[in-house]
Amino acid sequence: MREVNALIGGEGNGGVIDPRVGWVRDPFLGMGLVLELMVKEKRPLSAIVADCLFGSACFIYGLSHTDLAVGATLTSLAPLLSLPFALYLGAERLTLGKLAGVATTVGGIALLASS
Repeated sequence: MREVNALIGGEGNGGVIDPRVGWVRDPFLGMGLVLELMVKEKRPLSAIVADCLFGSACFIYGLSHTDLAVGATLTSLAPLLSLPFALYLGAERLTLGKLAGVATTVGGIALLASS
């Protein structure tokens, strides 16, 4: 996280690391972020969990029913596909680095598709 100046990090077990708070996993920070999400979206935890479970189930089903090349490609496209939504919602700002990443990914896809 320090090497790349990450704003937030964590592990799959739910431990969240926020350098503004400390460089260790903090379960209370994770709980606070979930509560903040509930307030911002004005939704109960059950609805947020349902969305996560449904989205994960669809993703896993799709990966398990495709060959490895297609699954790996779709997995690598997730950040590319989410960026326009994050920009639209105001959760992200477009930077030169992000624009270069999108251009590189799209260029790579074009090269793969033309082969």
